[in-house]
Amino acid sequence: MIEKRPFGRTGHLSTVTLFGAAALSHATQAEADRVLDILLAYGVNHIDVAARYGDAELRIGPWMARHRQDFFLATKTGKRLYQDARDEIHRSLERLRVDAVDLLQLHALFHPDDWRFGADVAGSRIIAAIQAIDGVTHVEFTRFARLNSSDADAAQSKDENLIAIAVDEIAVLEGDPNFPEHGRLKLDLRGGR
Repeated sequence: MIEKRPFGRTGHLSTVTLFGAAALSHATQAEADRVLDILLAYGVNHIDVAARYGDAELRIGPWMARHRQDFFLATKTGKRLYQDARDEIHRSLERLRVDAVDLLQLHALFHPDDWRFGADVAGSRIIAAIQAIDGVTHVEFTRFARLNSSDADAAQSKDENLIAIAVDEIAVLEGDPNFPEHGRLKLDLRGGR
C-alpha cells in the first residue's frame, strides 16, 4: 500500500500519490473504470479533478456513487464571477454525482487575460466566488500577500483585502508544482457532507 500523510488541516490522511483525473478527460467509461479499479487496488485515496478536464468528472461520477467514502475528492472552478462560479460548481457536483467535495480550489487564479499593469489583486473577488457555494457560511483569509512579503506587509494586505500592484508590475500566480512557494491559493474548508 502507498504511504499516507496528513493533508493540511483537513484531518484526512491522503496517499502521497494522488490521482490527477485530467488523465480521464478523453477516456471511455470502461477505461476510466479500469483506472479507478487500479486506484482502489493500490490504496490511492485522493482524486483531483476539475471542470475543465473534459469528461473526467463524468467518468468519475458513476464511481463516486459506489465509492465516495473511499476517496478524498477535490475539484476546481476556473470561473471568477459569482454566478458563473456557482453554476460551474453545481455542474461539477452533478457530474460527479456527489452532494459535496472535500476540497474546492480556484483553478488558474490569475489567467493571462486578467494580467494588466498596475491592476491590484482584490480578495473580494475570490471570497465572492467561494461564498457562491451552497453551504458556505464563513470565508476568511489566513494569509493574503505577495511572495516573500514581511509579516507586517502580509497582515496589512490581509486586513485591507488587497494586494497593491505598482503601475509597472503585473500580478502573476504561478502554478508550477515544482515551486509551490511562487504562488498558491490554499483553501481550508470545514464542515459539509
